Amino acid sequence: MRRYSPVRRLLVLSSKYGSGVFLMIILVVFFVLYGWINNTKSTTTSTFTTTTKEDLLDCHYYKNKTLSSDGSSDGGVIFSNGRNTLYPGQLPGYTGWARPEYTLARSFTIQSISNSDIIQVGKEFIITVQCQNCAGNTSRRNDDKDKDNEVNNESLFFLRAYGKSVVPGTVTKRSNDNNEHDESNTIYDIVFLFFDSGIYTIEVVLTFSNPPSIYKFPLEQEQEQGEEEPSYEGYLLPGFPLIVNVVIDQDDVQKEDVQGSSSSSSSSSSEKIQTQTQLDKAVVLPVVYCKSNDLIETSFNSAIKKARWIIIDQDMEKDYYSTTMNTTLISKLNYYDTNRNSIGINMEYKYNNNCLLIPEFAFDKNLHPNQRAFSKCYSDSVLRIQNKMLEKLLLKNGGIPSTNVTFQFHFLSLHGGYRRNQIIGPSNVTQFLSDIQKNDEVGIKVILFNTGLHDIHRLCGSEFSNERKEYLTTSSISSFSCVDEYKALLIDFVTVIQDFPAQLKVFQSTTAAWPKYGNWGIQWDHNGQRMPLVSDFSAVFNDIAYEVILDANNNYDGIDIMDGYWITYPRPDNREIGDIGNKLSHPGSEVVSAMSRKWATLILDRICT
Repeated sequence: MRRYSPVRRLLVLSSKYGSGVFLMIILVVFFVLYGWINNTKSTTTSTFTTTTKEDLLDCHYYKNKTLSSDGSSDGGVIFSNGRNTLYPGQLPGYTGWARPEYTLARSFTIQSISNSDIIQVGKEFIITVQCQNCAGNTSRRNDDKDKDNEVNNESLFFLRAYGKSVVPGTVTKRSNDNNEHDESNTIYDIVFLFFDSGIYTIEVVLTFSNPPSIYKFPLEQEQEQGEEEPSYEGYLLPGFPLIVNVVIDQDDVQKEDVQGSSSSSSSSSSEKIQTQTQLDKAVVLPVVYCKSNDLIETSFNSAIKKARWIIIDQDMEKDYYSTTMNTTLISKLNYYDTNRNSIGINMEYKYNNNCLLIPEFAFDKNLHPNQRAFSKCYSDSVLRIQNKMLEKLLLKNGGIPSTNVTFQFHFLSLHGGYRRNQIIGPSNVTQFLSDIQKNDEVGIKVILFNTGLHDIHRLCGSEFSNERKEYLTTSSISSFSCVDEYKALLIDFVTVIQDFPAQLKVFQSTTAAWPKYGNWGIQWDHNGQRMPLVSDFSAVFNDIAYEVILDANNNYDGIDIMDGYWITYPRPDNREIGDIGNKLSHPGSEVVSAMSRKWATLILDRICT
């Protein structure tokens, strides 16, 4: 399955604006769009102040926006209710590769549902499921000190809920309430956190019933003994999909009306949740662009509490058609060309505190053609779709307008993963950055980097066992664990980035690639999907990345982390499908756009002064 493997790339972009130089160096799964306009303009009506597109594009306009004690602002945007709810069955079901007959899905039952009478916005909703007569094998070890000891096995799941928004779920395994040593009946707590009221469809999909420990991969010795990589199952548990009604706690609404936004001006803005009541009432909301503490993560799961995908609109007209595919068989199923997903549902990534990402129309050259500066970057396996989108946003209608802004692009391909390239080439990150530093003019530098998907496939997949011998030592291969190797190479990689002088250095966590839900227009193989090619591996590798970068002992104080996993995890319906290629490991244009604007907004907050 090499066609699903990402290609790592480095991009260096230099943008000269007047006498200043913006040098951007990117090693990441995504691309960057960045633009701003300096002139602002607002118009006032009898009831509220509206904000024009010009306002939304000005970094100084954003930076000067503050909330008064009553929650008002000198500018605002209107949110109103529209065709913004997904009902059961509106998002596609499983459409993946052939599934194995063996599964423990039928052995699961719903044991309990917390707050089953009232499911409230902003509060955890927990579903407890139990697998009866499920004997565990082994799973990941507890820590590096206990390398040879392994804890009991855990089943793996895909967890998603959709209604007015699409949100991911998390799962925690716990011991049997009656007998903690009884592993025949395993219990899992599945947690969802809703930020919008309404009817939701909850999916709990069993991806692997009884998988081997990810720490055992690659399974070379096991395969010699007849044990193969398990195949993705993709079965809904009994009792699912589950339909629930999420409501707003009226006590919280009353408190919010009394307190306004004065509750904590010094607290993290991501803790202030904009309720659906305010959205439904078309309340004028303050215009505040997202800050660093909204965009930077402090733990693997912190992004779940900050933002979600909300439904903006649905295109279900009879004449709805696709402009991206040249086949009548699926012409009514794709709308990637306008950032719609595979069944015509338009979503936007919204932060719970109502802060804004730079909008796509910020890149419209017709707004202020003589007062704009761009710096754009793209790399990695999503290169084709990113390049296509960049052309549409930056080069359409005659290209970049006449300004004193110039661009220079330099790419470094890391196809095959970081370790392989550092040892046998053809690319070397250290040498590449050294050359950039020698030839570069003095200016601002920002770095967004990632290595993950390609390392997972190359290091953990059994099909690359012979290739690994080309760049791993014989001694390491004899006791080789792809998870341990990833941790070691990531330490090397981050150290190289740490030594490079840049004003902003951000690691983008690895995307939840290779999902098996809701992909149209792809001809699937008839064999099963092997375990390394699933989102669960990305989660484990991201755990390692957070551990390495946030460990105070490693002294990586100047490197931040931005989420790429949870923003992609609940959106397997939006994948790269179109005239630029079919890669299900790549996010679709709607998802890539949000990720790009996150990066651009972070640069805006840190760099634009």
